[in-house]
Amino acid sequence: MIYSDRLLSNPRYLDLLARLKKAEQERIFCGHDLDHFMAVARIGRIINCEDKLGLDPDDIYLAALLHDVGRLKEYEDGIPHDEAGVPIAASFLEEISYPEEERATILEAVSGHRSANEQDEDGLLTKLIRRADKLSRPCFSCPARAQCNWPESQKNKFFRY
Repeated sequence: MIYSDRLLSNPRYLDLLARLKKAEQERIFCGHDLDHFMAVARIGRIINCEDKLGLDPDDIYLAALLHDVGRLKEYEDGIPHDEAGVPIAASFLEEISYPEEERATILEAVSGHRSANEQDEDGLLTKLIRRADKLSRPCFSCPARAQCNWPESQKNKFFRY
């Protein structure tokens, strides 16, 4: 977990988390904070083990920790966070010396985690992060459930992970 540890000790990443927390302080819906990122990572890791996917745990954690880093750009500039997050995530991967030849897999997970329709060409990590992201939301106990824009069919009505 060397790269995840490097990211979690990166001052610029920690500053981004603090700024994101401040931007969402009045948000009544699910947040995009370290708790959410870690929930996505842990659910992804469980699924990886259960389904014997063979993905590297550090890659799962990195993708989960980076998948919503574009949220501030979405709030500030209206750029969808999956798009805005790619160059931000790329800069963090460079800063933590993540192998250049492996960065595309992480960046694909960042850019593809919101897609409503799974594509055959989507990589295994992208599919995993997309699934874990959706499963991380405790809709069954959310006080803002009635105001949420997610269709009822997609809300997590039961605890799974």
